[in-house]
Amino acid sequence: MGVSRVTDASGIPEALTVAFAEDSVVLIESGVAGREVEIAVLQGRDGSAPRTSSVLGEIVFTGRDFYDFEAKYLGAAGVELALPAKLNSRRSLLRFATPPCKHSRPRSAPVSLESTSS
Repeated sequence: MGVSRVTDASGIPEALTVAFAEDSVVLIESGVAGREVEIAVLQGRDGSAPRTSSVLGEIVFTGRDFYDFEAKYLGAAGVELALPAKLNSRRSLLRFATPPCKHSRPRSAPVSLESTSS
């Protein structure tokens, strides 16, 4: 799907080659160190405000560098989903309250949380 993870500048040309092989528009994002948590959000009935439809799940890396297309959609090895995600407080959960959304189709995005380790 044209997704690459680059850890230093020397990997950028190859990553761009991979990305431009898929599309003429490329998105480059800086990485964020932390936990990766996901939740499904679906539009409410008859166009009403979105509601959360699942518990928070934590992406646990067991052999992959990042959560790519193959890991998320094709079941590639090296990633597990911990359900529910272990949060260190109810306050952390409130950070995921669903605000009004303008999107008309399901969307998901990873969110980074602070570690729960003591």
